[in-house]
Amino acid sequence: MTTQPTHLFRGILSLAISLLFVGCYPEPAVELGSDAPYRGVVQQLLISGDWQRAVEVARIELKRTDLSDYSRRYYQLKLGESFRFSEQYDSAEHYFRKLVENPDAVEFSHFLGEAYYGLGDLHYLKWSYFKMEDALSEAKGFLDLSMEYARANSQQALVSKNLYRSGTILQIRGEEEQSLNYFQEGLEISFLVSDTAGIIRNDIHKAAELERMGRLDSALFHYSRAYELAHQLNKNYTEAHALCNLGQFYFDQGEVAAAEPYFMRAEVLAEELGQGIVMCRAYYNLHQVRKAQNRLEEAAAYLEKGLAIAQEKGYQNFVAAFEELN
Repeated sequence: MTTQPTHLFRGILSLAISLLFVGCYPEPAVELGSDAPYRGVVQQLLISGDWQRAVEVARIELKRTDLSDYSRRYYQLKLGESFRFSEQYDSAEHYFRKLVENPDAVEFSHFLGEAYYGLGDLHYLKWSYFKMEDALSEAKGFLDLSMEYARANSQQALVSKNLYRSGTILQIRGEEEQSLNYFQEGLEISFLVSDTAGIIRNDIHKAAELERMGRLDSALFHYSRAYELAHQLNKNYTEAHALCNLGQFYFDQGEVAAAEPYFMRAEVLAEELGQGIVMCRAYYNLHQVRKAQNRLEEAAAYLEKGLAIAQEKGYQNFVAAFEELN
């Protein structure tokens, strides 16, 4: 029988699997400038987790005097998203606010929906990782605005993304059935518009709810599908989270040997990315595995590494979780 995660960290895991994805919306049918190929480069860098290079290319493009208005807003959005994933949250907020505070922004209102989502997502993080208690209600306000623009502009992928994030807030509030409905609706929309990222994020959160309800076969199906899709997309950040989810599922069932390779692969991806959230998840989980295997020196090393990263980044939820292990 394995040692189960603490009640505190079970809540944190529910938050940590809140995969924060790249904005998804279609390119315009009419070409809006010769800079279009570079938009694709930035998007691919962002998807693969090379956020610093995405920032560099976007900033170079923003210096162009012949840049279309569409592309200027596109690069501002991608800068916000890249900074968010690279854990430079103040810079991310700067670019999202730059979009929503632009008086001409209504001309490209689909960017407004994405930017309001970005602000809602950041405020959710302020609550979940930094324990800023008022931030959750602010997050909900931004998400409501994002949903208004998403529905008005028929941005179905953004509708799905808002359902996922709003569903996570319902999870926090203990409204499990309603949150499950949100994730299911998000899944249905994402399948209709071939939004793979949307399928992944809603699959993972639906799986978490199903696991809590004891519907283990269904939970494993959704966890597994999310991982396979993330792996196929080459979304390293998303794949690392999905690996942690699968590993945690098996660990919760007492299958330590089955859980271990998922956590070890997540550790490799997390360290390649240098992303604090996924490193904290991987190290916490590997501490649990090594402790269950009575490899106590290794367990202690993972605890030490995880706590150091959590303290450096200021992630109060992870700091509390690691300190509780001592």
